[in-house]
Amino acid sequence: MKKKIILFVMSVIAAAMLSGCGGPNGKYVSSNGLSSITFDGGNVEMSSMGLNLSGTYKISGSKLTVTVSVLGNDMTYDYSFSDNGDGSITIDGEKYIKS
Repeated sequence: MKKKIILFVMSVIAAAMLSGCGGPNGKYVSSNGLSSITFDGGNVEMSSMGLNLSGTYKISGSKLTVTVSVLGNDMTYDYSFSDNGDGSITIDGEKYIKS
């Protein structure tokens, strides 16, 4: 079960992050439509195939760091991140479009 949750977190984050200088804001949906991520201030909500996670995020240059609590344990993941400048972001090679 832990492996499934970790894989979910990684795919959602790698598939759905956003942002820019002031940080991303709003909801982004993966190009395949299977996952979404919502940024609000320093908080993030991720959803994929019926699983939902909440946590915090930080963007530093081209690195996105997300921390979520899974089964009571804080887990932190780093991903490559870019703001494509057209209303979309790319996280670990997965494109997300602002909705």
